[in-house]
Amino acid sequence: MTDRGRSRRPARRRLRPRWSRARAACVSFNRHGGRFRRGAGIAAFLYGCGNTALSNPSTIRFGIRPDGTPVLHQGAVDAGQGANTVIPQIAADTLGVPVTSLEIIGPDTSRTPDCGRTSASRQTFVTGRAAKDAGRALREQILKGRDIAATALLEPGEGTLRLRDDFRCVDVDLRSLPRDEFGYVFRAEETFDPPTTTLDGDGQGSPYAVYAFGAQ
Repeated sequence: MTDRGRSRRPARRRLRPRWSRARAACVSFNRHGGRFRRGAGIAAFLYGCGNTALSNPSTIRFGIRPDGTPVLHQGAVDAGQGANTVIPQIAADTLGVPVTSLEIIGPDTSRTPDCGRTSASRQTFVTGRAAKDAGRALREQILKGRDIAATALLEPGEGTLRLRDDFRCVDVDLRSLPRDEFGYVFRAEETFDPPTTTLDGDGQGSPYAVYAFGAQ
C-alpha cells in the first residue's frame, strides 16, 4: 500500500461503523419479508485539484506604495469560490498586516498577472500559494538589513511603515525610497505551479499535486 493509501486508513475506520449499522438495518428490515427489500451502498470519490498533468501556474504581484498602502494584484476570478476573500487573507497574513489595510486590484489583464482559470478549489490552492510566496518575499525585502526581529509586526501608516517587535520599533520613511516601474517602493512577484507528472502507459503517475477524497 502506498503512503497515500496509508493516510486514508483512519477515514476507512471512521466509515466502517456506519457501514455495519447500515447493513444491520437492512438485514433487520429484510427479515420480515414482503415484496420490498433494502440494501446498503457506498458512494466514494477522488478528485484532483488543477489541470491533469499539465502546467498550471498562478502569479501574484504584491507591493507597498510610498503612501504606505499595501497593494495586492490578484487575477483570480471569483465565481463563487471565495477567491476575493481567501487570497487577500493569505497575502495579508503572510506579510503581517491587517487584511483591511490592503488595496486589492482584481482580474484585469492590463494590471494583474495571470492567475489561470477558476475551477473548483484551484484558485485557493494555486493562487493562494502564490499569494503566500509573494507575501513572504515582500516581508523579507522590508525587513532585510533592519535591526528588527523576523517576527516583527508591520504597521502601515501615512507615508511610513512601522516595524515593531518586543524590544523596539523602526519607522521606514517610504516617501524617501525610490519607486519601481509599478510605482512601488517594495514589490514582490511570485509564481506557483503545482508539481505534477504525466501518466505512463499504464495510467500511473502523479497528475495532481493535491487531492480531495470523500465517501458516504
